[in-house]
Amino acid sequence: RFVRKEVATAETMPVFRRFRSRRQLALPTAWAVPAPAAAVVEQLQRHGIDTELLAAPRSVRAERFAVTAKRKPKRPYQGHQELQLDGTWEPAQPVDLPAGTLWVRADQRLARLAATLLEPTSEDSLSTWNAFEDATADHYPVLRVDGGP
Repeated sequence: RFVRKEVATAETMPVFRRFRSRRQLALPTAWAVPAPAAAVVEQLQRHGIDTELLAAPRSVRAERFAVTAKRKPKRPYQGHQELQLDGTWEPAQPVDLPAGTLWVRADQRLARLAATLLEPTSEDSLSTWNAFEDATADHYPVLRVDGGP
């Protein structure tokens, strides 16, 4: 709890206007989320990201993120406990996506925002904010599609 005092002290604070990423990945053709939770679809649409639900099954080549560790920082951030994932990307393999899979193309205006929200190691991903926590076991539930129809 903070208590306001009548005495104010001026302080010089650093201003950060630019940030540098620790790691960069090329965008995939699309991201696929088989059996997406309604909250995930809603969050992506709320951000203005173009999505579609596959009306029919689709065969693609996709990478999967194999989770090797899940960590939660000791202190909550903005009232919730973040989830941080460690792991490695497995090479692209043929995958049969069922109808109803959430499909997010990377050739859209908000592709970088989509990447920020869908990539497993992004500091502001939906996973960090616990949207995929129940669906993340040994593999992250979002696939990076390599090529597509």
